[in-house]
Amino acid sequence: MSPLLNNIKDPNVKRRHFDILAGARTSDLEEIDNALKEDVNSITTQDVGTGETALHITCRLGFLRATNDLLNAEGVDFAIADNSGADILDAAAEGGHPGIMDAVALAKYPHLLELRNE
Repeated sequence: MSPLLNNIKDPNVKRRHFDILAGARTSDLEEIDNALKEDVNSITTQDVGTGETALHITCRLGFLRATNDLLNAEGVDFAIADNSGADILDAAAEGGHPGIMDAVALAKYPHLLELRNE
């Protein structure tokens, strides 16, 4: 068999694509991690209907560990707004989860930690 044919994907084998938004909705850390490994830019993927990113979702639903994992991912964009105009910090405030609001605020404004320690 030609070496080129070895590189052709078998059409009968379905490749699973990881979904960062689905992972965010259920706080599935493995799904989120695999989605980021598969495509580092998935951190900015927005839901077609709501405009929410994975971070909007985890902040609103109160998933602290998933939120922290996403905040530590490469390429986080705090300026992305959902369809209602809410950015990630707004979503955290809307969710009413103080620990998440703190985590997002400190990730967005790291100098606040210095002020907090004074």
